[in-house]
Amino acid sequence: MTHKKQLYKRFLLVALVLIIFSSCSKSGFRGVVQYKISYPGSRIDYATQDALPTTMEVKANGNLVRKDMRGGDLIQTQISNAEEESLHILLEILGKKYHIIKSKTDIALDMKKMPEPQFEFTGQTREILGYVCQEVKAIIFDDFGEETISYIYFTNDITGFPFNFDLPYKEIPGLMLQYELKSGDLNMKFEAESIRKRKKGTKKKSFKIPKGYQKTTYEELRKKLE
Repeated sequence: MTHKKQLYKRFLLVALVLIIFSSCSKSGFRGVVQYKISYPGSRIDYATQDALPTTMEVKANGNLVRKDMRGGDLIQTQISNAEEESLHILLEILGKKYHIIKSKTDIALDMKKMPEPQFEFTGQTREILGYVCQEVKAIIFDDFGEETISYIYFTNDITGFPFNFDLPYKEIPGLMLQYELKSGDLNMKFEAESIRKRKKGTKKKSFKIPKGYQKTTYEELRKKLE
């Protein structure tokens, strides 16, 4: 397998972490949140890290959420609708475009494969972008019993649903402005850089599935990259 294919396969594994656990809860927030992505503590080489996404743009309009991650050679888009309990993953890999659809059953099975975090609400607060954020200590144990600790900062001023359903942090009640996701040797840290309440770019047409993507499954795509 070439180095580039190894990279894309690794990123596909990360995509599996970023799935939705459906709910009909609705957020009244309409706007855009910009995050920067870093990889502290990741056991990956510099070439791999340079090719991974460095930013994530999150657009929201009620139950509709669109997440675009960009940077390096990789582009991933996720479009979810909490009311319909659906998730669409759009990937651009090796010049080709793929569309993976996750049903509620698929999502539930995927969630069972991931370690379930233990949360400790510390009572501490921190201000991020003008929002008072609550601190949560997230503890995860891997298959070997190794403990990983990270800290989440969320605001109660913006309802967490449906933002948090595509993460293992569905218990967090507010929008997370800082959090981490770990998958094997890869650790992704997301830090909000701006929050804008606006209508521009958040109309319902922004959440439609674009044409030109080949429908596939995670398993089929993984075999293509082996």
